[in-house]
Amino acid sequence: MKPPLSSNIPLQRIGLYMAALMIAWTLAVATSIFFNLDQHRQVFLTEMHTQAKTIHIMEMGFRNWVIGHGGVYVPVDDDTPPSKYLKSLPERDVSTESGKQLTLLNSSYVMRQVNELIDQDNSQLNVHLTSLNPLNPVNKADSWEVTALKAFEGGEQEVSGIEEKADGKRYYRFMQPMITEASCLKCHAHQGYQVGDIRGGVSISIPVDELPNTGNLELVSHGGIWLLGIAAIFFGGRRQQQTLLSIEKSEAEVRLLTDSIAHAIYGQNLK
Repeated sequence: MKPPLSSNIPLQRIGLYMAALMIAWTLAVATSIFFNLDQHRQVFLTEMHTQAKTIHIMEMGFRNWVIGHGGVYVPVDDDTPPSKYLKSLPERDVSTESGKQLTLLNSSYVMRQVNELIDQDNSQLNVHLTSLNPLNPVNKADSWEVTALKAFEGGEQEVSGIEEKADGKRYYRFMQPMITEASCLKCHAHQGYQVGDIRGGVSISIPVDELPNTGNLELVSHGGIWLLGIAAIFFGGRRQQQTLLSIEKSEAEVRLLTDSIAHAIYGQNLK
């Protein structure tokens, strides 16, 4: 009997092709996930940067308005007592003709009260005036702000990034330096500042934990595409293997029939 023409080599070859296609498909999907997530991250950071910078521009515009007017007078009450840090200023406290007591607020005092009102609204948006040498302990810099302020002294014009704060939540943080101007010396000359010095900065913190996580959606969608591709490769390969087995089975039956006929013919002739 002739040796069978079929073998397991074609089946093994199909299996290897299937494995190679699955690996290539997995790498392609993984590469797509990487680039899409990176793109989402860049878009997210750009949006956060734009929001933070807009808030900073508004903050500094309001602050400069107060500075340009030499401060503002407001009625004295429990929430707004005269500032002990301004006691050396002439006319810090004045009275109207009707006897109402007014006190002078500088830009830092005004903005601190405004930012406290924002905090009370539970917006979690935080705006903080800070310095490496603050007059008011409330303006003491945290670790991220200290790093940013030192970077400004080294020539950096802005610092930003995502950081987890003491409350355990993640924030997009943004900060630009405040440059000392002549009007600033009214309150800060005794600290040794000169015009052009970096006096501190205003840091903006925007919560990011509760924003939609587009990364998870990206993983789910790519996971579904990957499964479809793997299923197509598997079932396509299995169909080819089944077809090959069917062909080999038919060839084996033909060989068996041929051998039987030949044996019958040649066997009778030999008798």
